[in-house]
Amino acid sequence: ETINALNLNQQRLTQGQAQRDQEHNEYTNALAEHQQGIKALDGAIQLLTHLQSGTSFVQLKKRFERVTAELLETQKASRNGHLYSPLIQALADLASKATPEMIAKILKLFNELRTAFARDSQVA
Repeated sequence: ETINALNLNQQRLTQGQAQRDQEHNEYTNALAEHQQGIKALDGAIQLLTHLQSGTSFVQLKKRFERVTAELLETQKASRNGHLYSPLIQALADLASKATPEMIAKILKLFNELRTAFARDSQVA
């Protein structure tokens, strides 16, 4: 009976370790997604700040393309990729019709999302 109890304990220990490893991997992946999202949002926020301060779109075109590509990459890699679609669309809209009010609204949205990601990655 003692051998059976030891075997059962060993089996439970193995199962518990497997569950812990799985939860750790999920946590690590979620944290990496949040960090990648924060980095992409930081690039977009910096771009929008430059636009808001009067830098012309022509001067920022290459940077704009890079930021959009980073957001698209983040969208593909994320389990919450659907969250990035409106951001990417907002940046695309800026390319054709950037007004100071529109830039300010989008900048506010990006900052709020970045704050939420940062808060969630601290909680995760």
